[in-house]
Amino acid sequence: MSKGKTTYTMSTYIGESFLGLPSPVFYDPHYCIETNRPPVTLITGSPGSGKTFATLTLTTHSAIVGKTSFVLDPKGDFVAMKMLEKAGILNKVNIWSVMDFNSNEVADENTGMLDPTTLTEDLADNAAITIDMIKILVGDITATQNSSLTPIVRDVVESESPSFMTVCRKLKSNQKDEIRSLGFQLETVLQTPLASILVANRRIKKKEFVIEAGATTVATLIGLEFPDSAKSPNSYNSKEKVSICIMTLLTKMILTIMRKWPKSVKKLLCIDEAWTITSTAVGRNMVNSVALLGRSLNMAAIFTTQSPQHLAHEDIKIDTTVSSRFAFKNNNEEDNLVTTRSMKIPDEMQLYNTLPILDTGRCLYQDCKGSLGFIQVMVPDAWAKAFNTNPNAVL
Repeated sequence: MSKGKTTYTMSTYIGESFLGLPSPVFYDPHYCIETNRPPVTLITGSPGSGKTFATLTLTTHSAIVGKTSFVLDPKGDFVAMKMLEKAGILNKVNIWSVMDFNSNEVADENTGMLDPTTLTEDLADNAAITIDMIKILVGDITATQNSSLTPIVRDVVESESPSFMTVCRKLKSNQKDEIRSLGFQLETVLQTPLASILVANRRIKKKEFVIEAGATTVATLIGLEFPDSAKSPNSYNSKEKVSICIMTLLTKMILTIMRKWPKSVKKLLCIDEAWTITSTAVGRNMVNSVALLGRSLNMAAIFTTQSPQHLAHEDIKIDTTVSSRFAFKNNNEEDNLVTTRSMKIPDEMQLYNTLPILDTGRCLYQDCKGSLGFIQVMVPDAWAKAFNTNPNAVL
């Protein structure tokens, strides 16, 4: 009988099991990659269940062992990691914010930074993402609008001075009423203050987004207005649409940057409120891209969201995307059934009835090998204190 190969990674202690004899629990988001399994860890649970605390814990452990980490932080919770840097626990934590907190507007240096017509070095990619953003910002478009949009966007992207606003002007000057209408709709949204980050300004040099090797970069999106996860995209207001675009474009930009890093660099992408990405077709494609490129890029990912159904979409190849799961307290019976069935737990075991009664910080955990257990996530007191810091006290 042949012996199986033992794989050693940088697993760290994250807590202990609490049913039966307590035993320590270790975790490394890259273990799944080392063992040829999907690279995504999914963390779910209701507000206040402990899922964000757990995500902070896992991200902090990755930072301690020197991984290059990037966090998309809609609520500002991960700004607390800066307190751990100041305490000498973490080496380097960089905080980037969309907003200037003194003016509560987009920081001047961020103007045009996420203009989709210039987002990457790939012109075809920029044209595609620009069209995707237009569809998010104005909603459903007609077949006539779609057929006219493609050549207009392509011409702008390939011009000497591409700009999202130039696309808008080209649409407004079109001979067809239907196309002009699309241009005016787009202009209305792009003229909102928050949308300035989406529109390049020739008078302001576009800021280059930098990720340091071995550091943790937190992009805090405090000040943006994200819709409720149950809200239909057709009912989003302008600020909600722009916020979804910003989240999507940031994810796209980070994936583009991480593709340039050598495989020898262990990378971690952490997305809190991941439903904001999976709510759009372009976002779902990026989730699949993370799954496909995880091993080749040596990039693991942690997606945190309230409902497991946020990833249960026909466009997302869930079985080839997620390999580890942390399921915290959730009072939604359908969500809990989705969770236990995704873990291949027979319904007759009725573990879905256990999830609504879990205490804060406790969860049902399934590792990438399929092992199951109820665990309590634990951290040192200094970490817990930092995690509870008001982000305004740090920024």
